[in-house]
Amino acid sequence: PFVVQGGDPQSKNPNVDPNVLGTGGFVDPTTGQVRNIPLEIKPQGAAEPIYSQTFQQAGITVAPVLSNVAGSIAMARSNATDTASSQFYINLVDNSANLDGNYAVFGNVIQGFETVNKIQQGDRIWDVEVIEGIIPSRVSGVISDANILNGFINTINRASLPLSFAYPRNLDIDN
Repeated sequence: PFVVQGGDPQSKNPNVDPNVLGTGGFVDPTTGQVRNIPLEIKPQGAAEPIYSQTFQQAGITVAPVLSNVAGSIAMARSNATDTASSQFYINLVDNSANLDGNYAVFGNVIQGFETVNKIQQGDRIWDVEVIEGIIPSRVSGVISDANILNGFINTINRASLPLSFAYPRNLDIDN
């Protein structure tokens, strides 16, 4: 009862044994290969994040910029550092003492945390919406406005990812 985890692609199949949920990752439909994301955590006071190492492995003793506090969202992974894929977790309580420096926090629930607290094992998350955010490392020699650049990249990425299962609604009607 300390996190809610989601994002296992196997969960889109209602016939999958619930005991194996949480073990799957994103498989690229083009290559058939599992696609992983390197562990990336930025220590406080650092100019750049560290990659592919926990803070303990890297000998870092300061806190990360983004902490595993109640409402924060982070990438789930197996014991190996670079195994994050599609799964994420939402911290229900402050887990900073146990999880900081080991998992990449990338966001926060800013609305609807009472709904997150109601999620039970076996529930399915049908839709998650990112309502605000900029990835500062994105730069372009053509588009100087970060909001426009991020919106453009996000639109292109959304169009190229196999996310049809995540949108069971009729988006033409909803929009």
